[in-house]
Amino acid sequence: MLPSIFNEDIMNEFNKKGFNLSLENGKALLKIADLAVNENQFGIASSLNILAAEEIIKAALILIKDFFPEYNIFDFHKIFENHAVKHSLIKDHILMFDDFFKKDKEFLEKNKPLYDIIEKLPSTFRDSIKEDAKILYQTKSLSEEYNFSSEEISSAISWCEKANSLKNRGFYVDLKGSKWLSPSDFTKEQYEVEFRYTRTLLNWLQALQHILGTPGLKEFVKNNPQ
Repeated sequence: MLPSIFNEDIMNEFNKKGFNLSLENGKALLKIADLAVNENQFGIASSLNILAAEEIIKAALILIKDFFPEYNIFDFHKIFENHAVKHSLIKDHILMFDDFFKKDKEFLEKNKPLYDIIEKLPSTFRDSIKEDAKILYQTKSLSEEYNFSSEEISSAISWCEKANSLKNRGFYVDLKGSKWLSPSDFTKEQYEVEFRYTRTLLNWLQALQHILGTPGLKEFVKNNPQ
């Protein structure tokens, strides 16, 4: 996980409050999910995990909305009213970051000789280069750790599409035809797979914090609209 060096001063106070409230609530839900796991309540833990993902995506969109106030890229208020919208946006972000990290991996492989040369420089020069290219090296670290297969991405997309049903299944006993469905039907393995998706979303949000927190970037984007 990336260290927290995000410069919150790039956000106005109203958006900063909403961002922090959403992010901290997402983290709190994950902590409670972990407590449920310790009690072998994997259905409840899975549902809390989905709620945490909803809060994390909400924080991400508040951050994006603050950074690009001129662009109406989505109906902002729907993320507070409609679960389906949040689940759709989670799916969109999974696909977007999957594409980004795969392309970044290709870039890293192509430029590996250059990175190898930098590592062999005297520490004073090497550290200076890494400081000047801090964001590049931070995304490099995330890209090197990224190891989702195409099958796992497909599974994550399926999870998003079924999120509302899964969330209800984890909280409530249900009856389908002549079959009883219970939160106790969920397994630890199922929860661990789904938790990985949400933990990855949280890591991606931190990466987005770093990128958008680059000094001068917000002013540059404002003055150079495309």
